[in-house]
Amino acid sequence: MQRIYRERKYICGDYIEVAIYPVYTQTRGRSKRKKPTSEVQQRLNRRHATDRLRRLLHTNFTPKDLFVTLTFDEDSLPETVADCQRAVQNYLRRVKRKYAKAGIEPKYIYILEYGEKHQRLHAHLVISDGLSRDELSALWGQGTVSADRLRFEADGLTALAVYLTKGKDDEDDRLTFKRWCGSRSLEQPTITERDGRISHKKMIDFCERDSDSAIYLETHYDGFETVENSLDYCEDTYGGLYLTALLRRMPTKKDLPFSASPNWLDF
Repeated sequence: MQRIYRERKYICGDYIEVAIYPVYTQTRGRSKRKKPTSEVQQRLNRRHATDRLRRLLHTNFTPKDLFVTLTFDEDSLPETVADCQRAVQNYLRRVKRKYAKAGIEPKYIYILEYGEKHQRLHAHLVISDGLSRDELSALWGQGTVSADRLRFEADGLTALAVYLTKGKDDEDDRLTFKRWCGSRSLEQPTITERDGRISHKKMIDFCERDSDSAIYLETHYDGFETVENSLDYCEDTYGGLYLTALLRRMPTKKDLPFSASPNWLDF
């Protein structure tokens, strides 16, 4: 069995995600693949869902854009998830007509959720800037609307992606459904791969000294800095090592700051 390391890069706006992992070529008969346990598979599914959503968020949205929560009053509270989705889709049609008058084609992602405390259906929405909080609220008309600018931390919108995918796959769990819907205008991350640039010895060096891997990444991805605490290593049954990292574009003077003034939520 021969092992080489593959370097996969996801370009997501001002962020780059890097995954370096072993790829094996079989020289003899293929061994029987073991299926992961249901618990392990659930954890993997949740992590993959969070990763996919984070990449979409970083690719399509900036600190100018909005995180919106739509709740229902007693008279409008939907009985089923399908009713909730229908109400949100009708709302988005009204919102898009309003954006169109301003010559804007909005990007958005929404997800439905049962409230953890009172089990009330509501929706979370990430959408391009273009309307004020009052305009978004007037177009809803079925309850309350909260809207804030997206909060980019050092690791971008990772916390938001985790929050939006915090539920389980089972709808009977009545939290989130981890099935987001997005506009057709969403851009997908750019993915590139390269094999054999890193040796197993170099991977061992990376695991022993995080600074080595950070220097490597920042050297090969000029203009980007490794986000603090972004390096994650693990080892498989064959001794192969895995590295994942998140890098952020280094801001310039003309860029928006990653942390804003105390009044940054006013719009």
